[in-house]
Amino acid sequence: MVEKPDSFRIFLQNPNGIDTSENLGIFRLQLDEMRRYKIGMWLMPETNINRNDFLVKEKMTTAVQAHCDLGQIELTNTPGFPRDHTRQPGGVATIMRGDTMSRYAGSECDRMGRWIVSKFFGKNPF
Repeated sequence: MVEKPDSFRIFLQNPNGIDTSENLGIFRLQLDEMRRYKIGMWLMPETNINRNDFLVKEKMTTAVQAHCDLGQIELTNTPGFPRDHTRQPGGVATIMRGDTMSRYAGSECDRMGRWIVSKFFGKNPF
């Protein structure tokens, strides 16, 4: 049974694009900071990531799973960009980790890539 946390931390940061070069080095450092400061949910507008690019999406998913206990990432972006374009305007991402995942019930995305809604089980969030 997961112990009830004392607090729940949400971090909102506009990364103005996530650099996908060098095996996501800067992104991985930020994931370590997320764990260090016990952030349960990290919200990112303006990721500029083409989620249709399987390799980039897989690299990001692997990084989140490696750096965050029970970590999960949700990505969405404006449709219509070909796979060979790893960078594109806009997009949002949500990363959840730790005790947050014990109540996670799923996510829904806008088909235009403008928002992500995450749902949680329970009467009270925590």
